[in-house]
Amino acid sequence: MSYEFNTTLNGSFDAVLEKVRTVLQEEQLGVVSEVNVQAIFKAKMDRDITPYRIFGACNP
Repeated sequence: MSYEFNTTLNGSFDAVLEKVRTVLQEEQLGVVSEVNVQAIFKAKMDRDITPYRIFGACNP
């Protein structure tokens, strides 16, 4: 069983990250994890990929 929500947003990557954090906070959701996939690919496989983040959020 899997639960997920994903979407593609327009704007600069940094602006979208800030917007996501703001909207989650407005909905009273806390960010419990943030995975920087781009950094992991670079560190583990020396591969450059497009910016990519995975947020884990919950209702505290």
